[in-house]
Amino acid sequence: MKRKRNVVWRECRWCAKRNVEVKRFGKLKTLHKHEVECEAKYRKEFCTEVKTLPSIETMMQMMQNMQKQINELQVEIKTLKEHKHKERVTLNPYLRITPRKCWEIRKDNVIRALDACATCFTPGKYYKTVEDYLEFQLISQATEIEDILSIALWPILEETKDNKICLKRIETTDVYSLCKQIWGKGFSTRNSLSFYKEALQEYGLDMDRFFDENKFSSMCEDFDRWIGNFQETGSRTNGNGVCWGMNGMLRLWKKLYILPEQFLKACNSRVPLERLSLECL
Repeated sequence: MKRKRNVVWRECRWCAKRNVEVKRFGKLKTLHKHEVECEAKYRKEFCTEVKTLPSIETMMQMMQNMQKQINELQVEIKTLKEHKHKERVTLNPYLRITPRKCWEIRKDNVIRALDACATCFTPGKYYKTVEDYLEFQLISQATEIEDILSIALWPILEETKDNKICLKRIETTDVYSLCKQIWGKGFSTRNSLSFYKEALQEYGLDMDRFFDENKFSSMCEDFDRWIGNFQETGSRTNGNGVCWGMNGMLRLWKKLYILPEQFLKACNSRVPLERLSLECL
């Protein structure tokens, strides 16, 4: 018959003091190892109530626990420093703005683009004043819907290698997905072009020179119809073909463009929502 060892179960004397479940051990060596760790935790939690000095083993365990916490804190501090440095590098919020947020501040984007264009003005052969330069480079009475959207969405538009317009940080050129990112699928009266007229008025431009009320009303009706058809279109099950409600938005999206590099540089080099008036130039 195989001899069996008579196990003597012993309880940890520190678990009860810590008000936790008392653990039992059959091996004295395992019990001693546990009591060292448990005593270290007890002295950390109730250090003011302990009058006797801890043993060398307990001190070593307490130091190891403290070193582990120090290492974890060092990692957290390093992560926070790197994040803080990254935030300083990408301080401009336009570099990380979402499509939905960009559409919410579309009027401010137009005003910012007008400011950028005005600050880039230098007298030339075809333009003698700031107004001439704005009319030649950016807006006029002949402005179309694609011009308004290209100006309003300048922070998020970018061009792919095959000359297609897409959104920054979104890896797709599918127009259905891109439109959904900006306008969503729920009906909203805010999805209109009225912001463009308000931006021109707020910036102080000559409305008789830069704005055609009849043409603008017609553009608003077309845009509202295209947005409504798109939002009424059901979700697609595959990427083949074009949804019936996407025809208008698809034609419009193909006409979008990126603003000139000097304008984008001027837009991103300023404090957000900073505005200049024509009188200051």
